Amino acid sequence: MNTKTIGFTLVELIVVIAIIGILASIAYPSYQNSVLKSRRTDGKNALMSAAGIQESYYSSNNSYSGTIADIGGNTSDEGFYSVTVTNPSCSSTVNGVTLYNCFTLTATATGTQSSDTGCSTLTLLHTGVKSPAECW
Repeated sequence: MNTKTIGFTLVELIVVIAIIGILASIAYPSYQNSVLKSRRTDGKNALMSAAGIQESYYSSNNSYSGTIADIGGNTSDEGFYSVTVTNPSCSSTVNGVTLYNCFTLTATATGTQSSDTGCSTLTLLHTGVKSPAECW
């Protein structure tokens, strides 16, 4: 009697599982890096938006704002970054009012995005200089 066996052997099944495991171990870190990189857009958008509001604020007040609440709040739209504004030593006082002639906007990664090493802090200066350059 001639019977034909249909199915997989245990060895074939183990080889397939091993191949899937190898592919997953290569693909998952690449996927994670892609996700972190795509989330940087949230920080970049927050900085660019705040810079635009700063310029509008300057045209109305002849000074950049030193308060983050004036320029859109301290959290990016998707919540992956915390945004701060500083006005380094480029201020003057006129009639008891401090006027700022420059600003530095900083977006700092929060939560799961903070594992984005090398790009966990994005900075934008009033001159348009963006750092770190490789993250923009």
